[in-house]
Amino acid sequence: MITEEIYEDGYNLALFQEAAPDYLLITFNHMGKPGRRSFWGQDAAKKLGISCLGIVPKEAHWYPDHAMQLMLPSLLEITSRYKEIITYGFSMGAYASLKYSRKLNANKALAFSPQSSIDPEIVKEFDARFVSFYKENWHKGMKIKSTDLIDNSFIFLDPEFIEDLKQAELIQIEKSIQEIYVSNSGHKTIDVVANTLRLGDLLDTVRMDSSIAHSLLQKKLNEWSVIDSLKK
Repeated sequence: MITEEIYEDGYNLALFQEAAPDYLLITFNHMGKPGRRSFWGQDAAKKLGISCLGIVPKEAHWYPDHAMQLMLPSLLEITSRYKEIITYGFSMGAYASLKYSRKLNANKALAFSPQSSIDPEIVKEFDARFVSFYKENWHKGMKIKSTDLIDNSFIFLDPEFIEDLKQAELIQIEKSIQEIYVSNSGHKTIDVVANTLRLGDLLDTVRMDSSIAHSLLQKKLNEWSVIDSLKK
């Protein structure tokens, strides 16, 4: 399976790995080890035979709009080939998965432990984890808004982890989003689908009719969380 570089500038790299033509997964790298020449979820997508477009940041920049606008035409050239598109990310990547879901014409958006904003004026009172990355000329006005969001969006969070819960509440104020609880995970909700088979199961479930996807997803996440807790 060939991985093609479709765009690169000083902010981001975009890689495309073409496989089955039935749908496209768009992944956004989280803030860990930025500047890689591979995208988040690349090996899993290859094993699952999923066409995947991976967005790789050159630094932990929270995907500012001015940088995304530069690469958007190249991304849309790829997305135009698909009728079904799913965005997917964790933490910083989850923010982008929601923020750019509409611009990328996604049908579903998956966001594990997303932020609504890193603007200290908005979030510092309850979540100071990422405010040091805030740059006013990059991030002012970059809070997730209702106009960014698509209807079939899913937020995965630990309801006992206050910072992520408060961030999710800010997103919910903008638009009603389906929440999936991943108990006892803290911020690392993504660990529950680190297994490739689980990720494949998750994506298959998300692609079902939305009226049943939520309940099935919650059931699966509950089961996986219990299994993982017994292994500890």
